[in-house]
Amino acid sequence: MQNQSTANSANTGTFPGKVNLLTKVTSGNPQAAAVEFPRAGVKRRGARTHSVRAGRSRSQPEGPGMMMVLPFSSRPQSHIPPTIDADAWRLAQRIHRSLLPENFRDARVDVAVHYEEHEILGGDYCSVFKRTEDRLFICVCDVTGHGLPAALLAGRISSFVQHEITVAHQPCEVVDALNRFVAGHFDGLGIYATFLCVDIDLRRGAIAYAGAGHPPALLQRRDGTFESLDSLSPLIGVFPEMGRSCRVSSTNFASGDRLLLFTDGLSETRNADGEMLGIDGVKAILHRIHEATDSEGILAELAAARRRFARHEIPDDDVLVVATRFTFQDPHFAPAAGE
Repeated sequence: MQNQSTANSANTGTFPGKVNLLTKVTSGNPQAAAVEFPRAGVKRRGARTHSVRAGRSRSQPEGPGMMMVLPFSSRPQSHIPPTIDADAWRLAQRIHRSLLPENFRDARVDVAVHYEEHEILGGDYCSVFKRTEDRLFICVCDVTGHGLPAALLAGRISSFVQHEITVAHQPCEVVDALNRFVAGHFDGLGIYATFLCVDIDLRRGAIAYAGAGHPPALLQRRDGTFESLDSLSPLIGVFPEMGRSCRVSSTNFASGDRLLLFTDGLSETRNADGEMLGIDGVKAILHRIHEATDSEGILAELAAARRRFARHEIPDDDVLVVATRFTFQDPHFAPAAGE
């Protein structure tokens, strides 16, 4: 994959020179456009696509991307949208990446984010929001699909979740609100998402969390053991009233513990033999990372290990990882009961 950088890093990948928007006649909609989206760095020999122009079908070599039919209004065919050049794609990626939070640290915690897009634009999203001095929200979302539509939806979800976590009293309120938003606006379109919201009390060393169809977050204790923070609700957008049955789970943490949230692009990484990294593979990588490594270092080692496992093959999905390390150089830290 060409874009293997942290969320703050500048893009150094190569892009196709242009993306053509071609007027295309289809049996169902005479006013439609075929949009060719680039697939970053993907090269497949001998692959072919099928297109239709002016009522005549033909086969043609596949370009650098996929074909998507987008409906137009009843505008004349002479009004063809302009091509999208490489600079525009770079700008679009930079804007999309600006939705991701910056890495930060203080005396009690440090947080870092790593993101690799499957295509130039991705559908994974996360939010890191310190609501008060002692309360930190971390949310991770994975929208179905890839490319431009997924990126647009991720952007919409980003603004929605950012608002919800400023007013929510607990994670299930965020899960319920997001589910009703997606189900209400995109019903019948086959648009869904996985989601996990974690509410961290830095003063008490307590975590409250709730999720919908998302891979479990991993809480690694100082002794090397793991606790899974599982999602107990179905996918976002499947059942409009799902959020009413959402349950908040809770656990505690101590100084030296590490918390990892990620999308399934990490755990479902495959190598050339078809073997999957899996949750156990992610745990094995974390076991090898020195306990004093900060969150940025954790993500750098995790990304390098994932690429070695995949033998540097292009990943099949977006990969988003948020690492949190609790340090608690705070004389006022008072662990919750049971810690």
